[in-house]
Amino acid sequence: MSRRRSGPTDKQRAVLEFIREKVRGTGKAPTCREIAGHMGVGPRAAHQHLHALRKQGFLVPAVPGRRTKVRLSDEHRPERGVPVLGVVPAGPPLESEAMVDEYLDLAAEVERGSLFSVRVRGDSMIDRGILEGDFLLVRSTETQPREGKVFVAAIDGKFTIKTVRRSGDRILLVPENHAAGYPPIPLAGEDVRLLGRAIWAMRDLR
Repeated sequence: MSRRRSGPTDKQRAVLEFIREKVRGTGKAPTCREIAGHMGVGPRAAHQHLHALRKQGFLVPAVPGRRTKVRLSDEHRPERGVPVLGVVPAGPPLESEAMVDEYLDLAAEVERGSLFSVRVRGDSMIDRGILEGDFLLVRSTETQPREGKVFVAAIDGKFTIKTVRRSGDRILLVPENHAAGYPPIPLAGEDVRLLGRAIWAMRDLR
């Protein structure tokens, strides 16, 4: 009589490790289609592996109506970041179940390096949701102008935060405060240069 195998098979372990790597790297679990592609199997086989991992407690059942169908159990989730418990409306309150769908991982951004932070002064970017006192996390390796992205720029040795816009052949640093009517600044000349693209805005609410 053959002994019943306890724990995941080698293929199930490979699936589990792939899920953990995706969560660790992106904050989100892969889809069943992505798992099937990674393992070189069909969707049916991928579903069977996931079902076995759920029975063994490595995964938890998917929540009906949620896009994320693959969810690691808390004890098997890799250590990383701050859990995102869902979407909270800023308008009328809606009933919502606290459920970790992804993780906000600033540590991963820091590990990629080439970052610096600035604190915002002034109101020229309030229409973009960037307020005085906010901290911006800036990637210094991204200095090529990109339409609609927020950049920290140096102008005559002084720093500013503006959105990059194109107007014909010109590239402009455009404020985001319609009411104030601040003028755009041409991105031209040796005295104007981009220092990096803002990737996170953070606000201390304490």
